[in-house]
Amino acid sequence: MSIKIDGVIAFIDNSNQTEFFGKKVIKPAELKEKDFDAILVFTGSKATKEIYKQCLDLEFDMNKIIFVYDNFMMKDANTNYDLIEELLGKNYAMQIKNADISLGIIPYEWKEYKEYRSEFNFEDDYVRFKTLENIAEEINFRNISVQWQNLEYLQESLQDIYKFFLNRTLYLFDTFEGFSEEESNKEIARGYISQSLKNILKDTSINKVLEYISDGEKYDNIVVKKGLFPESLDGLEDKFAFVSLDVDLEYSTFEGLKYFYPRMVKGGGNIYS
Repeated sequence: MSIKIDGVIAFIDNSNQTEFFGKKVIKPAELKEKDFDAILVFTGSKATKEIYKQCLDLEFDMNKIIFVYDNFMMKDANTNYDLIEELLGKNYAMQIKNADISLGIIPYEWKEYKEYRSEFNFEDDYVRFKTLENIAEEINFRNISVQWQNLEYLQESLQDIYKFFLNRTLYLFDTFEGFSEEESNKEIARGYISQSLKNILKDTSINKVLEYISDGEKYDNIVVKKGLFPESLDGLEDKFAFVSLDVDLEYSTFEGLKYFYPRMVKGGGNIYS
């Protein structure tokens, strides 16, 4: 499935960005005064929930809103499959409409998934959560030793990871102040990330992340490594039982893979997002 940029009239965002891929960026409220064929929502799960609510608040015609992602994990928010077929093709429309089939190979209790999916909830990523849970159960069951690590600029999923590995040391690598200016500007120039994503991720700090992870509990097993990776390693040499790598940027992802993959213990687990 692909969208030709020539068919896009404008991009919609709540930020102050004015242009993206040579197209005008407008705020959602401006659409109330415009006639449009469709709005395509390309985003992650938590933002999708906010966008869905904002569309309702602005009284948009929900038959013209197409949620491109988050349809294989949660209950589908789309209502107009004829429009989806017209714009994105019959195959993609059928994939969304029959999302249950696309997850038929998942090694989880199918009844559990069906019950979970019956609730309209964008907040949690069931597939990622259950994958993490399965990895954690395997590592703990086999009593695989040494530490675990997280390298990411988002605190999503960290609370779940922390609870799965309470008795292990967590190395937490992060700038705790958003993306590096130099690296993120290169990614924006290439069209890999948006200015709005860069701005959103600035709203963080060490205290915010630690409080979020531990939910008010003690966190003596967390080792904070603040700064740009790999400079923030500061000579660290260790072996790892679990690695979560979710940094959104090409260079940091590559450096993370180079460092951590050779240092994984046999039987350890990785999640690369």
